Amino acid sequence: MNDRQLHNRQVEDHLGEELLRIHQESYGKRAARADVTVKDDVVYCLLDGLELLPNESS
Repeated sequence: MNDRQLHNRQVEDHLGEELLRIHQESYGKRAARADVTVKDDVVYCLLDGLELLPNESS
C-alpha cells in the first residue's frame, strides 16, 4: 500500500467513525458498521445494521 492509499484509508476510516458517532447522537443507537469509500471526488457510505424507528417500518 503506497502513501496515498494509506492516507485514503485513514480518511475513509475517520469518516466512517464520524458517521457512526453522528448517527448515535441523532438516533440514540449506533449502526453496526460504516463502509466508506472515497473515489476521486465522490464519497460512498453504507451504514449497516441500522435499527428502524417504529414510524420507518412498514
